Order: sequence, then structure tokens, then C-alpha cells
Amino acid sequence: MIPNFLIIGAMKSGTTSLYHYLRSHPDIFIPAIKEPCFFSNKTIWERGIKWYESLFNGYGNSKAIGEASTNYTKYPIFPNVPERIASIESKMKLIYILRHPIDRIYSQYVHNFYFGNEINSIEDVIMNKPQYIQISLYYKQIDQYLKYFPKEQLLIIILEDMEKDALKIIKNVFEFLNVETTFIPPNITERRNQTKYKRGPDNKLMKILKKLPIYHNISSRLSDNIKAKFKVLLKRKIESPELLSNELYNILVEEVSGDLEKLRTFLKRDLKCWNMNKR
Repeated sequence: MIPNFLIIGAMKSGTTSLYHYLRSHPDIFIPAIKEPCFFSNKTIWERGIKWYESLFNGYGNSKAIGEASTNYTKYPIFPNVPERIASIESKMKLIYILRHPIDRIYSQYVHNFYFGNEINSIEDVIMNKPQYIQISLYYKQIDQYLKYFPKEQLLIIILEDMEKDALKIIKNVFEFLNVETTFIPPNITERRNQTKYKRGPDNKLMKILKKLPIYHNISSRLSDNIKAKFKVLLKRKIESPELLSNELYNILVEEVSGDLEKLRTFLKRDLKCWNMNKR
């Protein structure tokens, strides 16, 4: 079975929450694995359509069948994604959730910082890794899809709208997917995958433990449950990353301003909810 809808992003914009809301609907099937990245990862793409279809085994009588992969809106990091999707299903419905573009950039940095993927200052990272800004150029991402899909197949959601009135936004999504709109997700008040108050692996301690002769002998004897609890104990609280300076914030506003104007025109909306004034 080929899905009939995709949550295509954006990263750090509420996709995980949306994914869980939709999974709770009895008429919607989404596999337990989030981010299969079939259309963005060349190696996974080469596994073939049969592998992709296997993700949706057990869809039953579901009217809407989909998956969520934020890499689908990371052009040009991952090119050719819309083309690949269209080659499989030209009538695919696409859901794209957006967030204040600077907040999204900062949240991505915080996420990577907590998991040890970024050790340099936020200024060094953002100014030397263009992908942070590219992902927040929302209209640029949308434009890639408009080459292959009519705009009627694309639903744009604003995270700030969902935070204000989640039920209204979720009902709009249900209407878009042609499923029962009176259903209320039991987890509608939950926010998933937030980056604050996280703990990360204590890599130095783990390196010391793994060098001990008895480490692997003991590890092989432990159950998965005990291993999971052990990993929690080894995690350390990580100091909060630095905040965006006013200077860097203003630079980022300039970087996204041209794309943002195109987005406003496309959505026919002023997007004042994002308050893009310089500091």
C-alpha cells in the first residue's frame, strides 16, 4: 500500500506532536516509525517501493495512510524529493507545518547542542552551516513541490496557530484528509519532542566504562530493560546553550526576509503572529 498523505516538515516545528495527534485517529494509519525518509535518503530510496509499502502493512480499513519525514523539506540538502514522491503518487496530499523561522533555527541548534552534535557557538554554527537557514526558507521549500503538485494538495499549518487552538487546526487537517472531523485526539494537550530540560549522554564516562575488560561481558548479560535504566543513570544534565544575540537575530531576519515576503503572498496572510521585527 502506497500512502496517500505525507507530513513533510518542517523540522522542529511541531511535526512530532502532529504525528501523534493523527496516529490516534481511528481512520488514519501512520506507522510507528517516524522519519522513514524514503524519498530523501538515496540509500533508503534504493531499497525500492516494496520496502516502502511494507511500512504500511496492517493499515486495515484506514481512509488516510501516511508517514512523517522532516527531511522532505530540506532542499537543497536533500534534492529531488518532490520529484520522487510524484513519480510514485502524483495525488499525494502534503502537510507542511511552519514555525517562526528564527525560533525554528534556534530550536534546531538547541536540539543538536543537547545531543552533542554541536559544540561550537551558535554564531559559528549558524553562519557556517547554511542548512540551518535553508530549512527556514519555507517558500523555497514549497516552490520545489509546486513544480510537481497543485497547491490544492498542500496544506500549510502554522505552529503558533496550533498552539493557540489545537482543536481547530486538527479539525482542518482531518477535513483535508477526508476523515471524521468530530474526533478529538486524547493527547491533544500534549506537546512532543520539546528541546528544553533535556539530558544528554555522558560520552566521557561511557568511553571510560567501555575500556574496562569486564564491560562487554557484563553488558551482554543484561536485559534490554536493565540496559535502558542504566543508560538513564549515565545521562548528565547539560547546561543550557547560549541565547541568540540581538545582532545575530537581526542578521537572520535579513536572511529570511525575501523568502518570507513570498510566503506571505502565497498564503495571502500577513503572518503577524511571528513578529519578525528586528531587535
